[in-house]
Amino acid sequence: MSLETCIFGGTERSRSILSKRKGSDNERAVAKFFTKWVGEKFARVPMSGGLSGQWEGNRNMVGDVVPISEQSKFSFSVETKFYRNIKFGELGKRNKVYGFWKQASQDAELAGKFPMLIIRQNQMPAGEFILFLDKCMDSGIGIAHVSSGIVPESKITIYGYNTTTLLEKVPYKQFLDVYLSN
Repeated sequence: MSLETCIFGGTERSRSILSKRKGSDNERAVAKFFTKWVGEKFARVPMSGGLSGQWEGNRNMVGDVVPISEQSKFSFSVETKFYRNIKFGELGKRNKVYGFWKQASQDAELAGKFPMLIIRQNQMPAGEFILFLDKCMDSGIGIAHVSSGIVPESKITIYGYNTTTLLEKVPYKQFLDVYLSN
């Protein structure tokens, strides 16, 4: 019996541990992005979105990344994913993004917030993500979306924006104002 099997319970268990670490690292990177962009401190939720049922009544404890201030007026519930192979651009009918969007929407509904999905694919530059919303904001924020698709169950169109471009060109206040006015 190998040392890996004795310690981790085999390669499947080992992969599971590495996958969880990868997701946690991604959540911390997304928290840094929001801290810089929004101008208030963000952190990953302990146990990610798994706490939503236990923290009923605390609207800030839904999703994967949250502002740490209880007085925060941040309007979004943030779901994050770091996936090996996601196809961006024009999303096809069976894209994994739709399942992730469903999860983001359900969490947002629980919290009375707006859904936001942030995805990073392997091989993307560190700190770069695609941020999905349920509104096209191209003309209001002055940048074009890089991905879009119609969610099969709800028929809602979602739009993906490059976070590096958002951070460089769109102040969060402008982004929020445009989102709320659409």
